[in-house]
Amino acid sequence: MNNTTTIMVLLLITLYFQGETGRSRPYGQKDNTTEITALLRQLMPKKNKDVVTSPSAETWQNVETRLTEIAQESTGGRTEVIEALIRVVRDPAARAQWPVAHRWILAVDLLGDLRATESIDVLITNLDHTGENGITSSINIAPVGRALEKIGAPAVPGLIRALDSDQEEISLQAAQTLASIGKPALSALIDSLGAARHSIKSKAALVLSWIGGKEAKQAIERAIEKEEDNQTREQFKEALIEFHKRWGRQN
Repeated sequence: MNNTTTIMVLLLITLYFQGETGRSRPYGQKDNTTEITALLRQLMPKKNKDVVTSPSAETWQNVETRLTEIAQESTGGRTEVIEALIRVVRDPAARAQWPVAHRWILAVDLLGDLRATESIDVLITNLDHTGENGITSSINIAPVGRALEKIGAPAVPGLIRALDSDQEEISLQAAQTLASIGKPALSALIDSLGAARHSIKSKAALVLSWIGGKEAKQAIERAIEKEEDNQTREQFKEALIEFHKRWGRQN
């Protein structure tokens, strides 16, 4: 093999491997993986003997700000950040971090801020977690519900399905999140009053009573008239009573 042929072969091999390593991102696009990993690692608690030190508020803010910047710099950067955050939310060890799962909570919060529709399913499966593991949790701590509320209408179908979850806390949090989303969820909830599964129908009626408004009230009233199942009809009536308690009969 002469020198010219050798050079050509080496050049082709180099171009091939460059294509292989760069296949996951467009040519010239920055790879943020190392920086994203390092940023999220800053939120890990530090243990010195028996003392566990949580990340400072300043560290939290700096990490959140920089991850947001990366996500806003390019489509590729946004994808990398969202994928990294989803991995954290899926990680049982991150979720169970003692005493507070700072990294997990930030991942949940930021997915909401970025309105990451890619994360809807994984967020819904985590509706029963708060990230507070070593302290008494407040009933008002619902980071996943807040994130899904920020995502808004795209999360509604999945949340309605979650009303039928066999995990009571997920079902409850799904209902409360739908109520927080409010009007963007109204049409889908009204459609759900005719669903095949009675548990979804009754809970959809209750959520409508929490949202309020003439449209919600009339939908519940129509559902009472049409429902053939006695138990479900009674649950619809209870939802209407709840509506009147919250909003009065004038609505």
